Amino acid sequence: MAAVSEVIARDFLGYIMASCIVPHSYIKDAFVGKALSCLQVVTFARELDFTRVIFEGDMLTIIKKLLCSTVDGSLIVPIICDIKENSKAFVSMVYSFIGREANHDAHVLARDAYLRDISSFVDPANSLVAKIKFNFDSAYCAQSMAAVSGVIVLDFSGYIMASCTVPHSYVKDDFVAKALLCLQVVTFARELDFTRVIFEGDTLTIIKKLLCPTVDGSLITPIICDIKEYSKAFASMVYSFIGREANRDAHVLARDGQMLRSTRYWIEEAPPNATLTTVEDKARLG
Repeated sequence: MAAVSEVIARDFLGYIMASCIVPHSYIKDAFVGKALSCLQVVTFARELDFTRVIFEGDMLTIIKKLLCSTVDGSLIVPIICDIKENSKAFVSMVYSFIGREANHDAHVLARDAYLRDISSFVDPANSLVAKIKFNFDSAYCAQSMAAVSGVIVLDFSGYIMASCTVPHSYVKDDFVAKALLCLQVVTFARELDFTRVIFEGDTLTIIKKLLCPTVDGSLITPIICDIKEYSKAFASMVYSFIGREANRDAHVLARDGQMLRSTRYWIEEAPPNATLTTVEDKARLG
C-alpha cells in the first residue's frame, strides 16, 4: 500500500531544472496514488515559485476530474479539491495528457525509486542527464558564527566516490551558511571534473533562488551569482530537493565536521557515522 510520486521540471528548451521524489504510504489503490501524484506536482511547482506552468502526465481520468467544474463524490474528491485550491496560485496553468512513452522519464524514476525503497537517486542508465550525485548539508553555530559544509559524492550504484567537510568563519546566519554550502558543492564537483551531476539537499529556499532567472538583492545574492557562474562548467546539472531523512548522511558529516576545525577530504570513503544510509541502500540492492 505504497506509492511514489516523481516530478521532473523542465524549461521550454527541455532542460531539466529540478526534480523530486515523494513517497506515500497507506494508499488504497493506484487511483488514489495518481491523485496524490497530481497534488504533489502542483505543490512542487508552488514551492519553486513558478507561476506559468504546464503539467503533463498520463493520468487521463485524474486530468478529466481536474478539468470538470463539478465533483462526483468519489474517494479522491478531497484530493481533487486540494489540487484545484492550490492551483489558484498560478497565473496560467495547463493540464496536458501525454502517453506513457512520452512520459517515460518520470515513469522510470518513480518505478526505480519504489524498487530502491524510496531512495532519492536513480540509475542514470534510465535518466536523461544524471551521472553523479552530490548530497550536501551544513551545520551552523550562531554563538561562534561558524559553519561547516558537508558533501558526499555517490555514483549511480550508491558507492561513495568522495566526501569533504569545509569550515566557514564569520558567517552571519544559517541562511548564509546554506548559500555557502551550495557554492561549496558546486566548487567540489568542478574540482573533481564531473560534468553531469545531481545536487541533492534540503535547502529548498536556496535551490529556489538558484532556479530563479532574476536576483532579489538579498544578502546572499553575490553567492548565488557565483554559483550560477560556476555551474556553467557542467554539461548537465539538476538541483533536487530531498527531505532531511533522505539527506541524513550529509547532515551527520557536516555536524561531525564541526569538531575537525579544518578542511578534510576523503577519496572513495566517508567517516563511518556518515555512511549509514549508503550501507542500507547497498544492502537493499543486494
